[in-house]
Amino acid sequence: MNETKKNLWKYSLYTFFVSLAFSRAIFMLFLKDLGFTTAQMGLLESILFVATFVMEIPTGILGDRIGRKWSMACGIIFDLASSLIFLYLHSFSWMILAFILTGTSFAFFSGSDRALYFDSLKALGRESEYLKRKSRLNALSIATFGVAMIAGGWLRRFGWSAVYWASIFAALLNLVVVLSLQEERLGRGHELSNAERLVQKDSMREALNYFVKDRRSRLLVLFMVGIGLYGAFDTPFAIYNQLLLDFHGLSAAGIALVTGISTFLAAAFTWVAGSYLEKKDPHRVLIAIMIVSSVLLLFELTGIPWVAVAIFLVMGSFSEGVYLISDSISQEGIPSAIRASLLSAFSFFENFFVALVYFFWGILLERVNPSIGITSLGIFMVIALVIIWRHGRLKKLAD
Repeated sequence: MNETKKNLWKYSLYTFFVSLAFSRAIFMLFLKDLGFTTAQMGLLESILFVATFVMEIPTGILGDRIGRKWSMACGIIFDLASSLIFLYLHSFSWMILAFILTGTSFAFFSGSDRALYFDSLKALGRESEYLKRKSRLNALSIATFGVAMIAGGWLRRFGWSAVYWASIFAALLNLVVVLSLQEERLGRGHELSNAERLVQKDSMREALNYFVKDRRSRLLVLFMVGIGLYGAFDTPFAIYNQLLLDFHGLSAAGIALVTGISTFLAAAFTWVAGSYLEKKDPHRVLIAIMIVSSVLLLFELTGIPWVAVAIFLVMGSFSEGVYLISDSISQEGIPSAIRASLLSAFSFFENFFVALVYFFWGILLERVNPSIGITSLGIFMVIALVIIWRHGRLKKLAD
């Protein structure tokens, strides 16, 4: 029990190190410096998310079978391999491999890290604290992202090698932290659910079928499809804004600074949101965020640089609120034994949508004004809004 309790502060260290993504705010500029076109950048991003999409469920099942910390360790190793390619091998073919490795590393992390943290709290009888604690961890992650992004813009002055070696050093430290985590395995100190018994019989397929056949679980799938469509807007919006701000004349350091400020605002929003959201209807909050975001997005059409910066800053905070709420809702309805698998399956939806959007919008942005291209992403948020509204109505009827 004491070792499990240590997971809580070790997970904070993991969150800190995994968030030291020094290239995050400017890696599109890295690809631009290598001479790749916007269409090629979009294709690489699509490949990344296709790799994540394909590997989501296998890595989630693997995490449930061999242990979540080992899945997380594999994610770090794949990320290290991709960083080395970014450092030394710059042909388009090598970039494809690097993005496949990066996407696979995302899949190893996805589901397993959140499942390990939730089950650590559950083993301590403190799972009711998940929303508040996860909001604080998200705030730490976002603030660290902000520092790393600004630092990445500064490190860029010494060359791209400085940016990626800093990321490699952080990843190696994180690997040490992850390998020290203690994981509760099935059958130790808690009564097994039907799904968990099926897993112990080596029947993952039956366990997943058990989950899908439950009415409330099917509603959760509908909800996660909506969140996946929101991700199809939010992820490309955040990344392609690098090119939009570059179009408006901002330097690499300036773009990194704006992105860093956005993450600090998002960290403050997330820190406050955890306690506030416990008292509110999560569906109403999600719908309100998406309606306001849809209206704000229309102002991108003005083509005014400071308006584009302001929208980017606000959207960053809103998106963290959406993911915080969706994470809490999804965690509540999943049996522990298949938690990593099902969380990965839900990410599967999002990555499928994001991969398609990256490819087609990469081509679109070569042919239209970036402001128009960015605004057109809002169609996915509108569809997500309708699905989440519908989920809320159906859930009330089911209750």
